[in-house]
Amino acid sequence: MNALIICILAFAASYWAGKRSLGLGLAVLLLFGYAYGILRANLLTTFSHFIFDCGVLGLYLSQKWVPSDPKEARRTEALRLWTVLLIGWCAVIAFLPFQPWLVTLVGFRGNVFFLPALLLGARLKDQDLMWLSGGFATLNLIALGFALLGN
Repeated sequence: MNALIICILAFAASYWAGKRSLGLGLAVLLLFGYAYGILRANLLTTFSHFIFDCGVLGLYLSQKWVPSDPKEARRTEALRLWTVLLIGWCAVIAFLPFQPWLVTLVGFRGNVFFLPALLLGARLKDQDLMWLSGGFATLNLIALGFALLGN
């Protein structure tokens, strides 16, 4: 039950932070990504496998996927096309009868789930990069602290 609550927390926190700014949303998502391994090792339930996925889903749902700025739309036109083509190709391959359906679904998730992050990366501004770099620095210092305490 604790892992389900953490999944909901990851979704809600990433959604809230993503609505405020893309950089803050990515920083919060990194927080759950860094904590994912420790949480999954200590929470032996099915839902512990989906903590990071819920955070990613929250970030995705918090974003506007249609560019409002015409300059940004022109700049990311080719990237949007390639993202759609890559997702479409994976969908076509998923319908070929090579493996059992559940195995295909797991492979499809692994290949498609992070492709929309390409579009998010293309939309990062200077302020977003500041949030992202500050988040990485803070989380790496916390990880260093855990490493030093472990010795």
